[in-house]
Amino acid sequence: MSTGQNPPDVVNAQMVGGRGDRIIVRFPNVDMSRHAALVHAAWLVTLAEIEDGEFERYLQAVRNT
Repeated sequence: MSTGQNPPDVVNAQMVGGRGDRIIVRFPNVDMSRHAALVHAAWLVTLAEIEDGEFERYLQAVRNT
């Protein structure tokens, strides 16, 4: 990524983690900025997606609802 911009802050503030085939959110926030929501979604996808492109199918299905 060579856009000349600083990378976004992607700290795992909600402590998303995994335990076996389960995803755990230790400190869920009920009110998030758009940035925080995108970072949270990225952490969820990173831990939940098993095969490349799997999330894309879910994303398209949600967008088509």
